[in-house]
Amino acid sequence: MWHRYMLIVLLFLGVLSIEIKIIEGRNVKWSYEEDIQSLTQSMRIRGLILSGNFNLNYEGTFIAHIYRYSDCDGGWLVTPIYRNSEAVSLFARQAVYQNYEVGTVFYILDWELYDEFPDLYLWHFQKLNAVKRMFGIAHDNNVSVYAIRHFGACLPRHSRDELL
Repeated sequence: MWHRYMLIVLLFLGVLSIEIKIIEGRNVKWSYEEDIQSLTQSMRIRGLILSGNFNLNYEGTFIAHIYRYSDCDGGWLVTPIYRNSEAVSLFARQAVYQNYEVGTVFYILDWELYDEFPDLYLWHFQKLNAVKRMFGIAHDNNVSVYAIRHFGACLPRHSRDELL
């Protein structure tokens, strides 16, 4: 008799976990779109134009966005990395353009530059935002950690400090 109750409880937990995954997927997608819109607006003010994006992995779950300068052949590759640090690893080793010089990866959190990840502060912020987004309680003042990488011939003319 108790087997039936246990089966019902397990079935309920399975349905609940599937529903949480669906809600998480919706919230992450919405948050990601909001992040990219905000980032694109900020980059446009700095003279950078969103010119495209590309997948960092075969599944297309990690995407980097390409922001170019109009006065030189190059720009910045940017990806929000609030999901997990797998994006950092993919972004760091990705051979983005074989015809362009590619700079080192650095990170921006709340418009402050960091050279390394995971710094404890960055890691904490990233995980906290991921949980907030999963439960749909993220607010406009929640910021993502962005991984950024320079590419092309613009480095002598445009430094990373211009992004602030």
